[in-house]
Amino acid sequence: MLLFIFFACSRAPIEDRWEHGGLTQLKDAFTSSFILNTSEGWVLIDTGFNKNAKPLHRFLEENDASFSDIETIIVTHGHGDHIGAHGNFPDATFYVHEDDKNLLEEESVTNITTFVEGEVFTFGDSTIRPLEAPGHTQGNVALIVDDVLVMGDTAQVTKDGRLETVSPRYAEDSEEAEASLIELQNKIEPYRDNISWIACSHSGPI
Repeated sequence: MLLFIFFACSRAPIEDRWEHGGLTQLKDAFTSSFILNTSEGWVLIDTGFNKNAKPLHRFLEENDASFSDIETIIVTHGHGDHIGAHGNFPDATFYVHEDDKNLLEEESVTNITTFVEGEVFTFGDSTIRPLEAPGHTQGNVALIVDDVLVMGDTAQVTKDGRLETVSPRYAEDSEEAEASLIELQNKIEPYRDNISWIACSHSGPI
C-alpha cells in the first residue's frame, strides 16, 4: 500500500516538461498544468496560472498544434492558478466536479460539464478516473491518468520524497484536506498496481 506521510519539508521543484507516456507536465510560474496526447486529440488538465498560457503555447507549437486543438479541459479544482488561462479556450468544454462549478462560473467560464466520483473519461486508449478529495476546495479531485496519479493540489512532494498537503492557508478546510489525502490511500487501492507515478501541480513527480 502507498503510504502518505505529512512532514514539514520544502517541496521538490516542478520538473518542467516532465513526461511519462502521453502525459506532459508544463511549469507555469509556481504551478503547472498537464497535457495528455491521445489518439482522439489533446486533453488539458488545468490551464495554468498566467492568462497568456505561454508554456502551453510553446509546447503546442513544437507539436504542430494550437489552442484551438484543445477541446477538452479537465479541472482538478477551481482556484485561479489552475484556471487562469481559461480565456484562451472559448470553444473547449471544461469538466469540473459539481462542487466546484461555482468557482468556474465566478471566473466567467461558461461551457461547463460537471462530474462526480465514479465517472471515467475515455480518450482512445487513455482513461482518466476522478477521485474526490475535498478540503483544498469542496470539489477538489485527484485524477488517475492511465498509470499516473495526478494530484493537482491534493498533495505536493517534498524534497525527501514524502507527500504532504499543500499549505493549509490555501485550503478551504485544511483538516478535511488532510483527511482526504489519507482516505485517498484507500481509494487508489484497487488501482495501485497500475500506478507508476504520482504527479502534483506544485512540485516534482515521485
